[in-house]
Amino acid sequence: MDKLGELCIVPRNQIIIGDRFRKEYTGITELAESIGGPEGLISPLAVRNFGDHYELAAGGRRIQAIDKLGWTSVSVRIYPKETDELTIRTVELAENIQRKQMNYSEEVAAMEEIHNLYITKFGEKANIGKAGAEGHSMRDTAKLLGVSPMTVSNNLKLAEAIKSIPQLAECKNQKEAMTLLDKMQETILISEITKRAERERSERPDKVRDELIASYKVADFFSSGKTLQIGSYDLIEIDPPYGVNFKKARNDSTYKKSAVLGYNEIDEDEYQLFLSNLFRLCYKLAANNSWMIVWFSFDPWANIVYEEIIKAGFRCSRRPALWIKPIGMCASPTTQLASDIESFYYARKGDPGIVKAGRSSYFKFPQVLPGNKIHPTERPVEMIEEVLATFAYPGSNVLVPFAGSGNTMLAAHNQNMHTIGFDINKDYRNTYILRVQQGIGEKFHSF
Repeated sequence: MDKLGELCIVPRNQIIIGDRFRKEYTGITELAESIGGPEGLISPLAVRNFGDHYELAAGGRRIQAIDKLGWTSVSVRIYPKETDELTIRTVELAENIQRKQMNYSEEVAAMEEIHNLYITKFGEKANIGKAGAEGHSMRDTAKLLGVSPMTVSNNLKLAEAIKSIPQLAECKNQKEAMTLLDKMQETILISEITKRAERERSERPDKVRDELIASYKVADFFSSGKTLQIGSYDLIEIDPPYGVNFKKARNDSTYKKSAVLGYNEIDEDEYQLFLSNLFRLCYKLAANNSWMIVWFSFDPWANIVYEEIIKAGFRCSRRPALWIKPIGMCASPTTQLASDIESFYYARKGDPGIVKAGRSSYFKFPQVLPGNKIHPTERPVEMIEEVLATFAYPGSNVLVPFAGSGNTMLAAHNQNMHTIGFDINKDYRNTYILRVQQGIGEKFHSF
């Protein structure tokens, strides 16, 4: 790379900014105040001399701050006109990386361009481990920019991925983007493994597993539920969307992961109508003397959920049952206590009895470990199994309108109950199929 040239003072109006790696500039006002202070412009701009004008090579934020100050001239270091595009682009990227001024998506795109320019100029290095080998490698790019080879590898991977998955550019940083990309690739891998498992299953039929897999329907419950036999289900377990804003209730990373994985929420303004239609359809499908389990967000929906259950024709106590967890979570620890419970109403059609008469309304079970989850609101099989066994007998027909992870269906199987579930997300069903195929012995479990 050419060395920087002589330090000079040039008129500002002779400097053309041109196309830049960086697209967004922040903190210009603060930078202008700093440059306009006693210390002045500590680092001069880098420009390329074209005779009648100069082209900016590095210093996009500084020149905007200088314009804000109204300076008519500025100190620069000058590259000769003959300096190639590769050198200029490398200077811009290296400076921004060192100053940490670029957002992550701009940085990975810039690094990819620099790496590809070097490959074009020198060719790809065939023997990376041989000293003095000709060509250029990721290790060379890393040395050039003062970063690790792993950083270059990840950035090139992300730069390529962003072209086909624009959501990745919305992540706050490289780590978040890599986590999301890995999760998406995992989903694709699961889909392929599931297809292979289904082919193997067709060659070696297993009646129990076949029935469990066939009972999970990738379909909208509101449409498909109308085709089910009226009055035929002894227990309906409903874990609906909670009508919450994920962007507010969880951090952006969790929200983006959920969005990519196809998790569907219901808008707050439409939630009560959604509940009304849901419970009325479930009442038609419920058998005489049956139960309906409804999980819900206590704040702000407890009263509305209760009212819609009653309007649909069910009878229900206002006092819910609780899943008690050993560890609580809280988004605002300075103003709220950590929440270590989830609640459900148990509503009845007709006059059914509780199978485990006199049982406590507390169900104490740990959460599913985050690394083992296939659904953002997944509950443990063991806990759901206990809930089902409390309200229904072996041989009962169980309906699951929002199957999600499929754990309710696995829990029903453990209790020798017959089940059918619906979900519009095929990725959740794919992972459910893997769990069914890999199930050990006669029972499924989360712990």
